[in-house]
Amino acid sequence: MDGELPDIEFLFSAAVRFHQQGNLQRASELYDRVQSLDPLHVMSLNNQALIARAVGRLDLSLRMLQRALELEPENFEILANLGRVSLQNKQALEAEYYLQAALQLKPEDRKLRIYLAKAFHQQGRHVEASTLFDELLQQDSNNFDLLYALGTVSASEQNNEQALEYFYKALQIRPEDDQTREWISELSG
Repeated sequence: MDGELPDIEFLFSAAVRFHQQGNLQRASELYDRVQSLDPLHVMSLNNQALIARAVGRLDLSLRMLQRALELEPENFEILANLGRVSLQNKQALEAEYYLQAALQLKPEDRKLRIYLAKAFHQQGRHVEASTLFDELLQQDSNNFDLLYALGTVSASEQNNEQALEYFYKALQIRPEDDQTREWISELSG
């Protein structure tokens, strides 16, 4: 590169590859390098936030995503990630806000609608959560993520029989899923 600035998109692509391979340390270093060369590179900031989330630094993840959203307020990925991380951080109202905003951009996104139903559930809005879950289940009764979510919601409501039914259906779709097996074991014993 003889004195030239490194190609930012090349660095970003390399960071994404490391990220996808699970080498979060190297990916983070490269995302930092991209940010140092282009502080307005929103997707490197978004992906850094996902790494922060993966290592349990939810507050840092939220701050990074909010900074990215300031740069690109209509970015679907950022809005969706803000919704997911807010939900994981037990901020259900914020999660609902960001998920609704993301769904305005892509209303057909079923995974986000599952997260929205979870946000309703976290807020104690069980009727809205159940209605949305039922609607999603009618559209796709073999969706692992949906069945797993319904299992966890049913378990949190102490409806163990219903939870087990959902977890067994989920296990038929992904027999190798250890988390589903753990739920079944916990609820059965």
